[in-house]
Amino acid sequence: MRRGKRGNKPAKADETPKQMFSAIVNMLMDITSHSEDQWNAELEERSTLVNDEAKELYGHLQTAAHPVQSDEISNIIDSPDALSLVFDRPFCLPPLTNNSEFIPLMMFRCWLEDDPPRIDLRVGLIARSNNIDFETHGAGVRFETAHKSGNHDYDHVQLCSSPFKDNDWNDRYIRCPKWIPDHWPAFVLPSKNPVALLASMLVSFYGKSILRIFSDVRIEDYIKGLGYILDLTKKGQCVP
Repeated sequence: MRRGKRGNKPAKADETPKQMFSAIVNMLMDITSHSEDQWNAELEERSTLVNDEAKELYGHLQTAAHPVQSDEISNIIDSPDALSLVFDRPFCLPPLTNNSEFIPLMMFRCWLEDDPPRIDLRVGLIARSNNIDFETHGAGVRFETAHKSGNHDYDHVQLCSSPFKDNDWNDRYIRCPKWIPDHWPAFVLPSKNPVALLASMLVSFYGKSILRIFSDVRIEDYIKGLGYILDLTKKGQCVP
């Protein structure tokens, strides 16, 4: 699998917007490549996390959603001036180890030139309602950095009835009841920057071991507010 050119030095913890942008893009590259490898293993039956119905849904969503591919991310890794990144198409995340009938699709947006830097991650979980056609149901969650004002002035995660930008997609694939509250509760996350929030989202779906896939980003430089993850990094298990 082709990878883009990486930076020569790992990002450090002084958290300048450019360093955070480099760290985030490299993390997106790693998670997308990892997801492609994991789904290929499922389709080739080298792994058995998901059932046949979920594999068929994955193939359907590849055509319907045109998820972002790893070779697309490689084109922006060395973009000299970029500090914002907004994708109109979703990322297909790796298969889940439990509830593996759900396929997670992530919408990604970040604005690191803002004060404070912001990131918005929305994950739609889609599963088939039956084994006959591609009628589906699902749920959504969104992870956000602190708002500059208001009651959500801390990193948090919330329920989300409409995780996708396209409302037709929300109505067709998520079909989440409109009565689900999407403002409260806003569960507190101990992350303190966009890199840590992205790490928090991944740990929320895959456990701490997912952080071992990051080869060019020293995650521990960014996640000092996440002590339960640092327990893993201190053992040298997060960074290969």
